[in-house]
Amino acid sequence: MDLRKRKELVYRTMHIGAWARYCLPKNQNQREILIAVDKIHRLWWKNEFHFMQRIESVKRSEKLAQKKSKVMSFQYERIVQLIGKGFKDIARKSNKSLSSAELNELMYGEKGLLTEAVEYGKIHAAK
Repeated sequence: MDLRKRKELVYRTMHIGAWARYCLPKNQNQREILIAVDKIHRLWWKNEFHFMQRIESVKRSEKLAQKKSKVMSFQYERIVQLIGKGFKDIARKSNKSLSSAELNELMYGEKGLLTEAVEYGKIHAAK
């Protein structure tokens, strides 16, 4: 994953982290989302150049940076799964049922959380 994609991923998670902090009920799911967001923020700047300052081997530093990028990708996938649980928690708290079509609309629809996060990430990563 190159620097631009990592930067876009960080900006996506900023948007998601703000939503989780203020909209989700305070439970284990919210904590897990915030922990995953913080983990991505910690890892995003650790690229080849960061490791080259500490490790003399260029191949070793590139390998470590690729590993960190994979961890970031897995954490983002986990965040997407936890967002679905978060919407279900919100529906349960308000005593409503949430169908899979409604959940899909809330996550990926025109005004969906992940759609807005992707747009936010693209706008700010281009700067």
